[in-house]
Amino acid sequence: MRRIPISVSRCSPAYELKGDELDNQTSNPVLRATSTLLVCAAAWVLIGALEKNPIQYYSMLRWLTCSAAAVLVWRGVIQGSCKRAYLLVPIAIIFNPIVPIYLHGERLAILRTWQTLDVVAAVVMVLIVALMELQVVIAKKR
Repeated sequence: MRRIPISVSRCSPAYELKGDELDNQTSNPVLRATSTLLVCAAAWVLIGALEKNPIQYYSMLRWLTCSAAAVLVWRGVIQGSCKRAYLLVPIAIIFNPIVPIYLHGERLAILRTWQTLDVVAAVVMVLIVALMELQVVIAKKR
């Protein structure tokens, strides 16, 4: 059975694989496919939130976006791209469905705060998953 040494950080750039050690960057294609599909669905729903929708849509948006961000953070830790993955923690906090954050008020209405956050979150998640996939492709070519 192949194992990752406990004493070595998964985010360490100086760590090189030797012999039959587990390669985090190319392992678990199910996690890669699931996270990519989840991010695409979340981005689609986030862009769809720019229009007027029923309240259930926004509840689903919170669950989907928070789940996608959490899965990408987990994948980033496993894959070794922690710095990019930790950019998604604020997105997971802002869109969390358990303790929701409400951004409304007269001053914030002018800025269209949620529309801006929706677009930024969609772009950031798609870029990070694309960079993670690019990292896997580059690691496979070595």
